[in-house]
Amino acid sequence: MRVLVLFISLLLTQALHSAESTPFISYHSDETMETVLMNVQLAVTERGLSFSEPLHIGEMLQRTAPDLGIEQQVYQQAEVVTFCSAQLTHELVHAHPLNMGVCPLSVMVFQTVAEPAQVTVAYRLPVLLNASAELQQRITNLLDGIAQDALSFF
Repeated sequence: MRVLVLFISLLLTQALHSAESTPFISYHSDETMETVLMNVQLAVTERGLSFSEPLHIGEMLQRTAPDLGIEQQVYQQAEVVTFCSAQLTHELVHAHPLNMGVCPLSVMVFQTVAEPAQVTVAYRLPVLLNASAELQQRITNLLDGIAQDALSFF
């Protein structure tokens, strides 16, 4: 029991630290939402990876807002593309079993109500346990490459 409490305390400490220090990296485009979203998906598949059906976060927030008494929307459109590399996942879980929670990786594509002419492509750098700096850099390069390629296919 003592080990479980210690383990949970460690996870909570890591989560609180991560929330404060994990950067979100974002890029902006004046292309259409549909074009940028399609380019993210293309950038994922060009790396030999497959993506799941995009998560329709914007639609979910719009659908649930009235039930929660929320009147003002943040997003005009918002999608999240999730994907995973089997090779990276094996390396991550061998570094630490809890790194399984890093997969799938995700890239966000959205337009805000405040700036509807601008499409944002963003991702969050994952916090890894016991992973080498080289592995962290490879994941960063993968996420950043996908985000930047999504803006350069035009």
